[in-house]
Amino acid sequence: MATCCLWSSQPAQAEGSKELTSSGGRRAYLSYLTAGTYGGVLERTTIYVYADTGETINLGSSAHGVNNGRIQYTKPSGSIGTCDTSTNSGQIVDRTQELNGPFPLAGGYTPCTVNVGVGEAGIWTIDFVSPYPDDVYVNPVAISAAGNWPPQDFYDWFVTAWDVTVTQGAGKLVQPGRAYTNYLAGNIGAYLADSLSSVFYVVTRDGYHYRVDANGLDPFRFIFFSDNRGVYNTTTGKPTYRSFDLNALSSDTFRDPNAAETPTSYTNKLFFNPIDPALPSLAASAAGGTWLNPSLAPPPPPTTLSINGVEGTPNQIGQGLGGSFNFTNPDSINRPYQITLDLNANNIFGDGNDRVLQGTANPGTNSIFWDGKDGSNIVIKSQTITFKAVIATLGGEVHFPLIDAEGNSNGLIFKRLNGPTNGSFATPSFNADRIYYNDFQMKGNGGVGGSTAIPPVPTNASAGVNSVAGAHRWGADDAYGFGNAAIIDTWAYAPEFSTTVLNIVVKGADLQITKNLTGSLRKGQTTTYTLDVTNAKNPEVGSTNDVVGAKVQDILLPIFTNPQVVSCQIISGAGNCGIYGFTGNTFNAKADLNSGAKLRFEIQATLSTAAAGTITNSATVNRPKDIGDPVDQDGLGGTTNLSETATVSNSIAATSGNAQVLLVKRITAINGNRTENSNDSTKLDSVVHDLTNANDIHPHWPSSNYLLGAINGGKVKSGDTIEYTIYFLNSGKLDARGVRICDLITAHQSFQTAAYGTNKDLQAQIGLAPVVDLTANNDSIDRTQVYGANTAVPAACKLKAANTNGTVDIPITGLAGSGLPNLAVVPGSIAAGSPSNSYGLVRFTNRVP
Repeated sequence: MATCCLWSSQPAQAEGSKELTSSGGRRAYLSYLTAGTYGGVLERTTIYVYADTGETINLGSSAHGVNNGRIQYTKPSGSIGTCDTSTNSGQIVDRTQELNGPFPLAGGYTPCTVNVGVGEAGIWTIDFVSPYPDDVYVNPVAISAAGNWPPQDFYDWFVTAWDVTVTQGAGKLVQPGRAYTNYLAGNIGAYLADSLSSVFYVVTRDGYHYRVDANGLDPFRFIFFSDNRGVYNTTTGKPTYRSFDLNALSSDTFRDPNAAETPTSYTNKLFFNPIDPALPSLAASAAGGTWLNPSLAPPPPPTTLSINGVEGTPNQIGQGLGGSFNFTNPDSINRPYQITLDLNANNIFGDGNDRVLQGTANPGTNSIFWDGKDGSNIVIKSQTITFKAVIATLGGEVHFPLIDAEGNSNGLIFKRLNGPTNGSFATPSFNADRIYYNDFQMKGNGGVGGSTAIPPVPTNASAGVNSVAGAHRWGADDAYGFGNAAIIDTWAYAPEFSTTVLNIVVKGADLQITKNLTGSLRKGQTTTYTLDVTNAKNPEVGSTNDVVGAKVQDILLPIFTNPQVVSCQIISGAGNCGIYGFTGNTFNAKADLNSGAKLRFEIQATLSTAAAGTITNSATVNRPKDIGDPVDQDGLGGTTNLSETATVSNSIAATSGNAQVLLVKRITAINGNRTENSNDSTKLDSVVHDLTNANDIHPHWPSSNYLLGAINGGKVKSGDTIEYTIYFLNSGKLDARGVRICDLITAHQSFQTAAYGTNKDLQAQIGLAPVVDLTANNDSIDRTQVYGANTAVPAACKLKAANTNGTVDIPITGLAGSGLPNLAVVPGSIAAGSPSNSYGLVRFTNRVP
């Protein structure tokens, strides 16, 4: 069965089956049953015709007078009349009479005539009753449209030929374009190629006109109609804009063309010739008044178009995440809309892989989700350029839901006859020949598929295709074609575009995180973890964008105490560690990473002495809003990858070994000249490593050129300044506690205050952390102090000589003051420079009197 609408372009001497057969193909017999249905629709064709006062309606049928066959008419007033069956008037006996029409010329048929009297102008209802309207007895014989037919039989439930022609005056001037139907119930008689080739004209309730050519459609037995919704959802009442295998219909259905009309749900009218332009917009009828030839009424264009990503970012969507278009329908009724995305960025809206979103907009504000895919259902990868989008409300929406139309090997041909043919944007959507369909989710042949269930190419034409040469072709012309046991919708409309153009960007970034334990887990000792966060660059998957504010989080278990961030450094590329730190045992950071960049956080905490077994800890990185992450690194599933998680599990090691703090002292400047890069031949160059000193050559110093400075500064004179740098390293396995550097000031020298600026008497650096300035006074700024000659020095300094010339005291570990990091311990090193706070330096300057 097929449902749709059709029209004709031949000069009219008659109006009826002549038009249905004037374009070749096979004859479409008119079905007429009293109560039988097909596809849930009454299998009975009713013809309507407009006639004015003083005009004559000429009627004829090949079934008139055969058994129950007769011609019945209903006046606009509702009174019913029947043509006389006792004579040959109203009988069409062969193809010649069908073609020549109701004229007293050679070959014409003698019509049953009905004169339109005063007060009878309006729409008349014509029923061509079949010989046996009670039941389907046998299908008709399949014959060519132009061929003669066998005489109508007693048990025929169909009518072979019929005519309704309006003439005017004594000269019987034909008035074409007066007859129409709401739907055509018909039968071809077989599954044959090039079957239904009829041409018809559609008029919509908002005044749009279309010419539609079936072009060889193969439906066999069918109901053919057009409406403004096609397949629609029974919950929302809105069109689905797609086709279905019948067994896949659940909450979706199509409109019975016999159902009562509403302002938002109606059947279009199918005329057999171009509509007579003199017809009124509204005419009297037995139904109390019927719209007929309404004036063109384009819908108001939408306003205030905008888009936000699903997470709220204006004009940006994340790869694979999608977003929502927001706009206003200024009309007081529901209006179909079309949003066209120029994804190939060629400034033509609706070609190539461009995506078209369509639906029905409620009055007022509407929000329409877009899944971030193109017209081929492929996720759009992140782009360095933006693309544009425009929106239109749609007038003259016509749907042609074909039910059980097995094959359509030639395609349908549409042409819109009025409405816009150009507009503000370069878009094929304005083409008068454009049609739309979406069969992407169908298997065909009732969901079974098969070799003859050949889908159209492309399967999804939501962006529209030109139908000049026939479009929306499917199936083989047999009982198991693609359209068998399916409802296939084809639609068209005239867009009224808004002048708003959006520029939209798609972003993606592959955020990755790894967490590693540095060294071993030991009870009561410092544990060091590193968190590496990477924005991996891979154009093939769409990870090409920089990220700002990626959220990093690591929640340490309660068995850890005194957590702190030792350092953050950019390992590769460009980035910013941003704001980071601990609140309780929760580490949070907001980091910026350019595409391809990597940064590392080093965090430490003390493991409880009661800890046992295996410690499992996880860290996560969350992508910023509306930047899609195309790679599922942690294997937790999903395509949006809001977060990635790294987990480490480590067993607690036995507590053994010792802490061992190494000290190396060097002269690093004389009179402000750095000794480690001096070209003055009177000064010693950098030593780097003193191979005679075991402390110098330990492999856990962070690099081979870390221990810069000179061992011997050469001769100095009165007034010279000498900068000393003391390097320290915990080369042992366990944490070093109470680490304090105390250095007696050399004889014949005095401590130089403000050596590094006002209130900047000394400097220190822990690992890779920034250099900090210290004061020599006993104050709250830091815990460093320089003691004068012969004054008491803390016993913790454990000096072996008397404080006869002054002492520099720098507690490396401790909590008081803010000038130095609050370090509980200096952790043991496990490799060169690891962890980064297992080593450091302090420096100060003396003056020669």
